[in-house]
Amino acid sequence: MSSEFKWCASCGRKITWRKKWERDWESVRYCSKRCRGSKPGQPERALEASILESLAGSTSWERSDRLRERLGEDIEDAEARERFRCALRRLWVDGKIDIGQNRRAVSDPSTLRGAFEVKKR
Repeated sequence: MSSEFKWCASCGRKITWRKKWERDWESVRYCSKRCRGSKPGQPERALEASILESLAGSTSWERSDRLRERLGEDIEDAEARERFRCALRRLWVDGKIDIGQNRRAVSDPSTLRGAFEVKKR
């Protein structure tokens, strides 16, 4: 049994090894059928670029809700909020930003609950 893990290419969540993937673990890229069907496209890449642009020049932690407001994202829309979190997790996996709570970097952003902060690396 392997205790390896990977990061989902769509949502940025942690994928843990499963026995049924024993033969094709190397080709596993998505955590679920939903993620496989909703691969990041141009709108998601544009959101990532605007996040990085918004964080440019800042070395301090930025609250995620304030960042969303500055980008013009709808705060109340749950789908938009999840799309924003997925973009942040993908940027974290790519090593472009740090995500933290209480101004401390986290080791797994897929477990975040509640308010969190973002900082460009």
